[in-house]
Amino acid sequence: MLSLAVYEDGQQRVSFEFTTEDAAEAETNLLGHRAELEATTAADYERVILRLVRPSSEAGTPGRKDGERAVIY
Repeated sequence: MLSLAVYEDGQQRVSFEFTTEDAAEAETNLLGHRAELEATTAADYERVILRLVRPSSEAGTPGRKDGERAVIY
């Protein structure tokens, strides 16, 4: 049973007192939160690089709107 934890950092001293049941509940909550953070969803996007291979400032077809051309890596 862990009943007291003391952390000292220079001028600050912090202590926590808890029971075995409190520690087990905290561990369960922390593991649940970690699983949520590590889970990927459809809303997560992979980082990619977009490189312009033909900027629109080059000469294009007269009278026609040419778009940018790019490659995604």
